[in-house]
Amino acid sequence: MITRDKASAHADQASRLRHLARPRQSSATTLAIMSGKGGVGKSNIAVNLSVYLAAKGLRVALVDLDLGLANADLLMNIQARCTLAQVVSGERTIDDISIKGPCGVRFLPGASGLSGLADLSEFERQSLIAQLHKLEINTDIVVLDCAAGLSRNVVSFALAADRVLVVCQPCRKPRPSFRHLSPACGRGQKIFELFGCGRRLHGA
Repeated sequence: MITRDKASAHADQASRLRHLARPRQSSATTLAIMSGKGGVGKSNIAVNLSVYLAAKGLRVALVDLDLGLANADLLMNIQARCTLAQVVSGERTIDDISIKGPCGVRFLPGASGLSGLADLSEFERQSLIAQLHKLEINTDIVVLDCAAGLSRNVVSFALAADRVLVVCQPCRKPRPSFRHLSPACGRGQKIFELFGCGRRLHGA
């Protein structure tokens, strides 16, 4: 038998999930930067693109969404006291952990060495995405530095973005086309391919 309190709790949870799934209305552009493997320069490109756009006068937020092996903070020579791990756990908000980076980039550091965050539950992922949407209120572009590969976390974050940039290395051998990402990113995002490099570009 379902009591009135339990029915009310179920209704509240359903309402929260509908709110998370509600299409957002924002003038900001969200760019997810991905790669099939690590070491191709994805984070270098994410950091340098963010700094470049900020230097041009745009309001930029950079989110390190590698929740297991984050390194964008090292590339910008930033020491983070709090990370997205505290946002996922509910201890902090995105405003609490945001740090001012080079040229005024608003930086949200990811977590490193916490394997449990590499595979969030669906509710945790959607809750985090809902928090990240708040960045778009006072931002022109949000850059999402995703983890390498096509984990459930990465695909979910790519689905939340307006554009997807895939970073890869040039290779003499035939390599698979990244157009197979289109079904994974099923909202019709434009997918761009960029040949990266493994060296550090930004002199922080």
